[in-house]
Amino acid sequence: MEYKVALCDDDEKIASKIMEAFNNELHAHNLEATIDYYSSGDVLIEAAKEKHYNLALLDIDMTPLNGFDTAQSICSISSDTRIVFVTSHEELVFDTFEYTPFYFIRKKYYENGVKKLVNKLTHTDLLTTSVHLEKNGSITSIDSVSIKYAVSQDHMLNIYTTSGNYQLRKKLSDLENELAGYNFIRVHKSCLINYMHVRRFDAVSSEVIMKDGFRIKVGRSYKDTFKKGFVQYRRTM
Repeated sequence: MEYKVALCDDDEKIASKIMEAFNNELHAHNLEATIDYYSSGDVLIEAAKEKHYNLALLDIDMTPLNGFDTAQSICSISSDTRIVFVTSHEELVFDTFEYTPFYFIRKKYYENGVKKLVNKLTHTDLLTTSVHLEKNGSITSIDSVSIKYAVSQDHMLNIYTTSGNYQLRKKLSDLENELAGYNFIRVHKSCLINYMHVRRFDAVSSEVIMKDGFRIKVGRSYKDTFKKGFVQYRRTM
């Protein structure tokens, strides 16, 4: 697999060191990456409208657009882009949680951080499978990581992915069985979601807020299972 990576930092010197360390670590795992460097968040955001990045490494302390604002815009463009915050200010780690980052790298220890990031990438990407969708005699294969959620309605299954939506005749339970063990969870009798695309859970409204902003009601009988699973997922990620 070749990763498409964006690195955004207004300090070109440290950015160059991180890129070199990242490439070296990927090669050690027999992986490849194309890394695009950006010195400002607004330039990256414009580029992200045309390019799809698997990973975005963002310096938090940038001007005029900081890493948090950049992350919010990137996620609105592509909800499956993994966000990694990079900073010299370790005390900001708790402020990053709102953006559900994939990882957090401290510049002071960037080499160790990059090594752990690549280990996490390789571990996470083992948790994917191909789903084959058959409709009107044609078969389409999609990666499970691209599926955000699936909704069963009027005997049809609507599958929402990062690259488009699909509608076909298929039981939700069959899809659920195919995706067992790949970070999917039923949140009510008609909806299956991918933990990877969840931003947060609103306990007041009992709704899951997805990274694309879509809100999904969690059924009463599914709430405890969802919450326990989400906590476990966040710990492993």
